[in-house]
Amino acid sequence: MQSGDPAERVAALEALRDSPHRASHAASALALVGDNEHDVAWAALLLLHTLEPDELAPHADALIDQLESVGASLRWRGIEVLGGLAPDELALRVQHMLPWLSHAEEDVRRRAAELLGALEPAELARWVGSLLPLLDDEDEDVRLSTVEVLGKLPPPALQSNVGALRAKLTDEEGFVRMATVGALARLPAAALEAEVSGVIDRLGDGEWRVRRAAMELLAALDAPVLVPHADNVLARLSHADPRVREWAVAVIHKLLAGAVSCRLPPSCTRAASRRMRTASHSHPHATRILTNPPHSHPTHNPPLSYPTPTPLLP
Repeated sequence: MQSGDPAERVAALEALRDSPHRASHAASALALVGDNEHDVAWAALLLLHTLEPDELAPHADALIDQLESVGASLRWRGIEVLGGLAPDELALRVQHMLPWLSHAEEDVRRRAAELLGALEPAELARWVGSLLPLLDDEDEDVRLSTVEVLGKLPPPALQSNVGALRAKLTDEEGFVRMATVGALARLPAAALEAEVSGVIDRLGDGEWRVRRAAMELLAALDAPVLVPHADNVLARLSHADPRVREWAVAVIHKLLAGAVSCRLPPSCTRAASRRMRTASHSHPHATRILTNPPHSHPTHNPPLSYPTPTPLLP
């Protein structure tokens, strides 16, 4: 690997990636991360990325130092290498990695956020304050990765930061909105109830993936949680997406089934009946559904299964 020919150095590094003795050459590969030839430095990082966590750990501090003096493309690749550390080893070095969250290059910021996501959830909660500013990053991929990482927080920590996360339900990027719905699904049940209205609103989203994510979250909720939102559910009976309409029918049937079988407390049963019948005046389709519970549907229109919604297609 000490050849004066860059191509030969690259070839040597590539050959070592498949060698059972590659760990013994880690120090030499680490030195080449600072090579003047980009291809050589890249090949050195690829070799380091093949190391087992315990093999990488002795070289982690030196790698962090090396990454301070390389270009952005090598830096984000090096950050990915550090993601191969065991969570406890990674936790020892978080303080040195935080500046990467505000790096000028979006790829570095994104990988740095994802690196924090490799921490154990309890350790991740310690650094959530450093991640929150990235929710408003100008780069959509940085925002997406940040939302996904926040979704790994322990439920109590997620609940403490739900206000910042909730705002991403209306992010301009559909994948960010979809990831936000997925993150909210990990909230404790009591906290999730407060977010149901915002999630139901995503059923009107212009992106089918977001609508699907919202339906999947709402499908797992118990009937009492959905009762206060019956009006909003009924409004979806006129949605342009037939799968959203099917979802609304299934939810209404779920509420009715809960009432019939006494799974709902009497107060909830009365509230469901009152809200659904009031809303039916402005939603003509509701009358037919309210008067035709699932078991009375004709054979050519079998009842929808619930809670699993019909898969959406793009």
